[in-house]
Amino acid sequence: MVLAVVLAGCGSLAADPGTPRTLSPAPVPEPTTQADSPLPPGLSGGGVTDVDALARAHVAALEGRSFTLQVNESYDDLSGFRVLRVERRDRYSFHDATVSIAGNRTEFVDGTHRYSRSTREGLRYELGPAVNRSAAYGWIVAPPVRTPLSVGNATVYETRVAGERRYEIHIDRAVHPRFDSFRNYSVRATVHPNGFVSAVSVSYVRVYQGKRTNVTRRVQYSGLGTTTVDRPPWVERRWGEDPTPRPSVAAR
Repeated sequence: MVLAVVLAGCGSLAADPGTPRTLSPAPVPEPTTQADSPLPPGLSGGGVTDVDALARAHVAALEGRSFTLQVNESYDDLSGFRVLRVERRDRYSFHDATVSIAGNRTEFVDGTHRYSRSTREGLRYELGPAVNRSAAYGWIVAPPVRTPLSVGNATVYETRVAGERRYEIHIDRAVHPRFDSFRNYSVRATVHPNGFVSAVSVSYVRVYQGKRTNVTRRVQYSGLGTTTVDRPPWVERRWGEDPTPRPSVAAR
């Protein structure tokens, strides 16, 4: 499962599933500078030409903005999710209920302290200094763009969502070019003109020692510029409003 750190899942890529879409091949620009290109950074009418440039543009589009990122994953009948809510770089929350580890972990950062609550080894609380969201959770922002879209043989379509221009990337491979245990490998991504990738989904069948596992992962952004993060009730119950709360590792 670590081989495909794609962090996406099943479902439609449309920001609004009820919005009609018409796909058409993306225009292929004449040789020119990137600034003059009508396509997002790293894309051309022939596919993804520079996945690192696209990943950098995606990260840059989120810098200084609030957002909510939800990741859903499933392995046959098992499912899990992660949610990252960012109000600003030093105020955010993260909930991890991944399918690969029993229990869950929740974290809240308020600019001064980093509060954690986990049920993975019994109920445990932890307290530490604040860490900005890029240092703590950069791994959940850039790799979901870079990893699945570096497969190659992509097709880029131009579409409209609520009248605004978007680009959809489609990748379909009978076998993953690097991991031959991944069959029927499919990627769908929605990209804004500035390179912001608002959704990525990946599905494939993992064949290992004769067993077939259906895997889906999905990344979906929402609340761009409008997400707020409140102090969670469990922080209030454990530490109250103490401006210098005492560390605690285990619940009584």
